[in-house]
Amino acid sequence: MALCTALFLYVLFVGLTTFNVAAHSALSKEIQVLNSQIGNLEAQYVALSGNISRESAYMLGFEKPEKEIFAFRKRLVLR
Repeated sequence: MALCTALFLYVLFVGLTTFNVAAHSALSKEIQVLNSQIGNLEAQYVALSGNISRESAYMLGFEKPEKEIFAFRKRLVLR
């Protein structure tokens, strides 16, 4: 009886280990793909952010505000 239990547990742990290795491999590949996509998006952002100007903003429909309002945060610590 103990031998059957030990054999069952051995097979179970080997199966779980195999499953975890396969899942780790798949996740590693997915991480590589996502990192590549992030890099491409960052490169696009840098390229596009260099082209922003007041004229391009007006062409996109932005307008200069009549009155500029700024929000300030109150200090939480006394000096």
